[in-house]
Amino acid sequence: MAKQIIPSSFKCDCGHESNFFESTIRDMKRMSKKKKVYLGDSEEDEHTIIFYKGT
Repeated sequence: MAKQIIPSSFKCDCGHESNFFESTIRDMKRMSKKKKVYLGDSEEDEHTIIFYKGT
């Protein structure tokens, strides 16, 4: 499970860190109030963050 470490970065249990723009995270949280939203990073070993019900 990914943990939010600063407003636009997440750290996975495996130690992988994903960085995004703050506006992207804000938009994902807003969109996830209606449905489950997935956000993947562009690394070779892609990690996906799932937003659901605003979190």
